[in-house]
Amino acid sequence: MLHYHDLWDNLWRSSPYADVVVRFDQIPCNVVYWRGTNYGAGWVTENNRWMSDQSSEIMTYFGCAEHMADKQNRHSHVRILENTDARVVVHWRYASAGITYQFENWRTWTDEYHTIYPDGMAVRYVNYHDEETGWQDVQFFAQPGTTPEDQINLKALTVADLEGEIHTLDWTDEVPENEFKDASISLVNFKSDYKVAVVYPDGTEIGTWGEQERATDETHFAGPWNHWPVSQMPNDGRYALRTDRVTHSALGGGEPESMAIYGFTDKDISTLIPMAKFWNYPPSLEISAGAKNARFDKTQKAYVMEATGGDVSLSVYADKASPVKNPCFVLKNWGDHRVEISVNGNQLSKDKGFKQGYIPVEGGYNLVLWIEAESMVPLDVKINKLL
Repeated sequence: MLHYHDLWDNLWRSSPYADVVVRFDQIPCNVVYWRGTNYGAGWVTENNRWMSDQSSEIMTYFGCAEHMADKQNRHSHVRILENTDARVVVHWRYASAGITYQFENWRTWTDEYHTIYPDGMAVRYVNYHDEETGWQDVQFFAQPGTTPEDQINLKALTVADLEGEIHTLDWTDEVPENEFKDASISLVNFKSDYKVAVVYPDGTEIGTWGEQERATDETHFAGPWNHWPVSQMPNDGRYALRTDRVTHSALGGGEPESMAIYGFTDKDISTLIPMAKFWNYPPSLEISAGAKNARFDKTQKAYVMEATGGDVSLSVYADKASPVKNPCFVLKNWGDHRVEISVNGNQLSKDKGFKQGYIPVEGGYNLVLWIEAESMVPLDVKINKLL
């Protein structure tokens, strides 16, 4: 269990393993699922800057119903579905109930699946069981004794489209409007080396908001509020006029139907374009031997296929419009055979070139294979079984 403060920790009866932290061996960042955020994922930079997000949010007769309202964590929980070198998959389940635990109806539950890869990029897939609702809105936290402006630059958001046009939005004088309607990538400009990135399905408009929802005239961002995270006050929107508590503020976001990519980078936003193109417009894949029925599953950013026995040979037909960036291959019914990988005839090193994982299923194992590669030309991939 993650410790916060003795008085707060003692509110809960829980096991030593109530929270989940996903770490990376290549970047100094974490994805944290903590009781204090009602288990909503926290995207945490190397110097402890936290970005979190909204959940399935609805307005009811009783007020705003969302994961933030579950002060007692009656209904919000996480579990690990996959935990291998190739990726981690976390399932977050929560209810959209109000602060008095009133439900609009029995369908207002959400199952989210977060597929997190070694490069720090993750697909967030949101399955809300009632009618369509909004769930995406970039939020960031400030520790007690600090302000939102201590956490983030006033040029707080950089946006880009898939063609490479880039704009930076500035909160210095007012909440800016994003007039760049074709943007599908955003970068949250924390005061840190690593920034938090969000990649949307192409065609999603990235908006900003909060000009009328600032706590004071001196506040630059929407908020801050101190009804979440950590707070036990039964309230769905309380401005913080002091810095004595953890607060959260908002920048804005899009309205994707059911998924987006989140992650970390210490590079320019332009370096995210190949990955965004790959996810939005994946190149076709052709199998020569060893598997069948290949398809690209956008909810996990992976090519999924069925192993048919023997070594696997396949080609990914990447080009400038549909590049490939750190692809994942899921081979069902593979068995527990270790693998040797070559790309365009060059054998990869397991330590850096690829990572593998085995997921137990009825009758055997599925192979999950993540390859560190970026290309705008076709890749020939061979997956050889080892004894």
